[in-house]
This record gives sequence, C-alpha cells and structure tokens, in this order.
Amino acid sequence: MFKSHCISITLSLACLFAEAANGQSQRSDTVGSVTNRISDQSVGDFEPDYTAICTLATLRMRALSAPSPSMDSGLDELANALDSDSDLMPDGRETLGLSFALLALSEGNSSGRYDRQIRSTIRRIEQLQWTPRRKCQQDDFRFGGVGYRRVSAPDLYHTALAIQALRQAGVPSNSPFMKRAVVFFTRCQRLDCERSASVSRNSGGFVIDPFTGRTEHPCGGLTCAGIKGLILCGVPPTDRRIKSAAAWLSQNYTLSENPGIGDPKSRLYDYYWSFATAMNLLGRETIVDANQIDHEWRTELIDAIRLRQQADGSWANPDESEHLRETMPFFTTSLALLTLAETLADRPDLTSSSNP
Repeated sequence: MFKSHCISITLSLACLFAEAANGQSQRSDTVGSVTNRISDQSVGDFEPDYTAICTLATLRMRALSAPSPSMDSGLDELANALDSDSDLMPDGRETLGLSFALLALSEGNSSGRYDRQIRSTIRRIEQLQWTPRRKCQQDDFRFGGVGYRRVSAPDLYHTALAIQALRQAGVPSNSPFMKRAVVFFTRCQRLDCERSASVSRNSGGFVIDPFTGRTEHPCGGLTCAGIKGLILCGVPPTDRRIKSAAAWLSQNYTLSENPGIGDPKSRLYDYYWSFATAMNLLGRETIVDANQIDHEWRTELIDAIRLRQQADGSWANPDESEHLRETMPFFTTSLALLTLAETLADRPDLTSSSNP
C-alpha cells in the first residue's frame, strides 16, 4: 500500500545519510535492502497524516540535493484525502494531520498543482483556533490557541505546528490568526508578562498550556516551539519574551535529552527539530551554555542524530512512552531527517565535517 512505500522511501533516505556520514559509497544494494525490509512489515491501514510527514521529510532532504525519488504520488494521495474531506487521522489527530499535509503540499507545490487544496487546508486549520467566533473571548485562557483537534483544549505544541504550516503556505505574520496566537504563546511562558502562566517562576521557558497541572516546569521542546511560534507570528528576536526564552535555552542547553521535561527522553526528536528551527530563526550559529562554554550547535546536533541512528538506517526512541509516536521508526526517522534538513540548510560544508 502507499503508506508502506512512503515509509520505505523515508528509511532509504536515512540509510543514504548513514553511508554518506561514514564516508561510504551509496550502495544500491543497501538501500534496496532497507526498502524491501520495511515494505514487508505490516504497517496498518493508510493514514494520510503519517504519509504527510514522510513526504515532507523526503521533500526537505531532496531540497538539499539528497538522492530521492519523485514524491508526486504522495502529494497526490494527500490532495485526494483533503478533497474527500477526510478526517486525515483515524484517532482524531486533526491538527497534526492538517498541519503536516499543508507543510508537505506547500513544499511540493512549485507548479501550483495543489493551490486549491492548500487554500482549503488553510481555512480548515484557521477554524481550529479558539476565537470569539467560537464564544472564546480574549480573557479566556484558551484564546488564540489550537488543540489536538477542534474540540480539544489548546496547547503550545499544536498551536506552534499550525502556525509553522500556515506561514509556509503564505499566511502573513500580521494576520488575525497570528495576532491571537501571540496572546496564547505569551500566556504559556514562565515570564512576568501579562496573563503569563506564572509570575513566580520567572525563567523565560515555555510550558504546554496556561491552565492545567501539566504546566509545572518549562522544557526544551516547548521553549523552542514558543520561540519558533512567536517569531513566525512577527515578534522580533529582540523582544523580551524571545530573549528570555533564548536565555533559558542557553542555561539548560543539552542535546542528550529534552531538558526540563519529566521524562528526559520524551519527545527527544521533536525537541531536535524544534531546536534547529528555533536557532535558525534566531539567526544563531553558536549557543553559550550555563558554564559559558560556546557550542557550535549544528555540528553537535548532527553528531547527536548520527549517534542514535540504528543499523538499518532508521531512528526510533525506545525510551518514549508507548502511546507517543516516537516509538514508531518511520515517524521518528521523519523527524530526524527534518532536523538534518533544518541543520544543513545553506551549510553543505557540514555534511563532510560530520564524518568520523
């Protein structure tokens, strides 16, 4: 089925990266072995949201001139799913599915072939936001946020992902959606700002949402998502909120875990992708840690990704909770490739410098 084919392509790309990083030739027999092994696995029914992230990862690696096949069939499958008004997610992963579909279609739409589906998906994502039209006024802590699906309470992760997709699709940073989202982001930051989640923990880090018990401690992945979201919404990097969040990242810098989270290995690869994106948006090539040591984050992140790659070329997070997606190799491999694409963008010199 198509999902199996898409997963095979993603893992084949991962295998190519492994060989290139180790200075080996890109042997077709190795790539074919990975493709056949993954294709033979039982991967369940076609799920467009998972196809979307695999397609996006492949397109991003292709943009770096990595050897990869055409993904027109994957994009067509996503477009067909959107045309059929598909839920895109068998268990209600509405925001995740629509956002990754929009990212993939926008990435692969050089000919304008998917303009109609992109416009309709933008509208569907915008309808997920908590706004006065949904009887949610600005004094409500849900205001401006986006949740797991339309009826869910909003959280920082899904709000930032939706913004990333909308901005790539051409929605301007000064749109009403973005302005409302800034209010939600501000309330998710541990900073003495109006309506922030807490004024007692003045650290600058971000938490999952403004109103539940899960907001006990800031963590790296969410702080990176907060930085990414604010900048994409038009907040300048010189703003106090972003400077404070960047300072939190410096004070807690590590790539061995997702800093600050209860389970340090939880959402590790999502942290990697968000970290690379945030650092690029900040325009920083180095980060200074709590001991005033300067780190070239691109080189260190490439090394961290390569260190965790499995023998078949894939990535997985064995320490992740079973109900979270990073236990699935094709999903985690896609996140790893997206991280590499973000890290290597405009820096082809780093591909060879990461060799042992």
